[in-house]
Amino acid sequence: NNPQRLTLYWLEKPSPVNGVAKSVIVTTTPTNLPVTVTYRNVSAAPVNAGNYPVMATVNDSNYSGVATGILAVARATQTITFAPASSINFSTNGVINLEATSSSGLPVTYTSSIPAVLSISGSKAYMKKRGSSIITATQAGNSNIAPAVSIRKIITVK
Repeated sequence: NNPQRLTLYWLEKPSPVNGVAKSVIVTTTPTNLPVTVTYRNVSAAPVNAGNYPVMATVNDSNYSGVATGILAVARATQTITFAPASSINFSTNGVINLEATSSSGLPVTYTSSIPAVLSISGSKAYMKKRGSSIITATQAGNSNIAPAVSIRKIITVK
């Protein structure tokens, strides 16, 4: 067996999670030797975010070689869309439907800076009295999607 040089590389930083497997490119010297690549000890390239130990091994009876590295797959980004600030007339037991959405499709949660004016339950703001409150829409992300930047909306109850 002739020990040979293997190079493990990717042309650019892997794109964030998008449902497509992220794989590495292996070159050998001499060129085109058969190589087996594993990610965390399995042959399937990863589709989820995370750091994956990669090992490339030459599979040729005349040559040998191993290369290792880390493939880092970033979480996808997301944004929140929240309707512009508004002014609403007070009504006893009044309810405002909060309609923020995340580009990821993950659920948005809400908080009120002044629950005595607007209290929150799920995606509804309940009018308690006249005044203004800042409603903050957040989305915490998950293992494959990074948290969104929170969006604030001032709602005035007149």
